[in-house]
Amino acid sequence: AFWIFSTLMAVFHAELEEAGVPEAITYTVLFFSSVVNGFTVGILWASANQYVAECSSDDNKGFVFSYFWCFYMTSQVLGNIIAAFTLGELDQVYYFVIMGIIACLATGSFMFLQKPTPIMKKSQQLK
Repeated sequence: AFWIFSTLMAVFHAELEEAGVPEAITYTVLFFSSVVNGFTVGILWASANQYVAECSSDDNKGFVFSYFWCFYMTSQVLGNIIAAFTLGELDQVYYFVIMGIIACLATGSFMFLQKPTPIMKKSQQLK
């Protein structure tokens, strides 16, 4: 969400320049937010994959990861649909605000994830 909202500086680049904000500040903020995004997205993907792995057993690991991947790709499709309707009808600023709000809500939903319960293998259940 931080990265999406920081790109609003690029959207308002002309207005900020007219207001006397140096161009170097805009580039610095965008560069800094890209660096922060680059470091944190690695942690995000490692954590997401670890969580999905903990939610699955050896028997259904392929299904669970493919289900996660399908859900993730659906977000790409929905994001493009939102962009098509928003950018076609509204100003570019509204697109960034809408996507930032969705990102904040999605990030907040991580607070409600529960610790997965370990699933025993079939061979362990028989013993």
